[in-house]
Amino acid sequence: MSIGVIGCGLMGKGIIHSLAINGQRVIAVKHHSEDNSFLDYINKELKKKRITQEEYERILENTSFTVLLEDVADCSIVIETINEDLEKKCVLFKKLSSICGKDTIFASNTSGIPIRLLAEASDRKEKVIGMHFMSPVSMMKLVEIVKSCYTSEETFKYAMDLMRSVEKMPVKVNDSPGFVTSRLMASYLCEAIRMVEDGTADAETIDSIAEVGLGFSIGPLRLADALGLDTALDVMEFLNRELGENFAPGSLLRDMVKEGKIGKKSGEGFYKY
Repeated sequence: MSIGVIGCGLMGKGIIHSLAINGQRVIAVKHHSEDNSFLDYINKELKKKRITQEEYERILENTSFTVLLEDVADCSIVIETINEDLEKKCVLFKKLSSICGKDTIFASNTSGIPIRLLAEASDRKEKVIGMHFMSPVSMMKLVEIVKSCYTSEETFKYAMDLMRSVEKMPVKVNDSPGFVTSRLMASYLCEAIRMVEDGTADAETIDSIAEVGLGFSIGPLRLADALGLDTALDVMEFLNRELGENFAPGSLLRDMVKEGKIGKKSGEGFYKY
């Protein structure tokens, strides 16, 4: 059976890539019929030699695109990758509940919204699970598998087995705001952005210290640009509401998002691209 992926943004593209390159049939739901961003993305992957010609052809062969939610009705699992907005995700899960067969599992790539809340918006609480991929998805092995108080063992096992089948490393995480990675990452990004804001050091210096001095594979501000500063702001605001002032985003981040400087996807964030 096919796997549905809702959304073809940064994370959606990577998830489609990771599934299709490993032989899974994917039905990807995009927002507009004229959106060819996945083809642009996969062409860049080939040009940069991150994938071979054979892998390129396999990905395209295993992926079909649609603008209709109804086309994922018969999928074994549907993975949503839309914006970090609880209300929008709940509306989507309600729509999917009326469209999909009773055996279809609903998974969310949310980086921090409690899975319990999404499950309660569906008609199948036991078949809702979190599958939080890391960015860039095609390169990062780790996936947080988030089991809510409603999620069945059968659903959990399916999610773990699926991730192993596409060469990911799934880890079980309990359902709480931000899970593990988002709480760690938000703390990392918050402090780095505060240091830029208060003039302690510039972005390049902070990233160099993190990478060379502390051994991180990517500095916090390069990571923020790759993730998307709008997404980072959404995560921080959510964690700030749920867990307190440690996660409060500063005015610099808010101003950059307001100005459209949201990282790689806009061409400028803490760096220019």
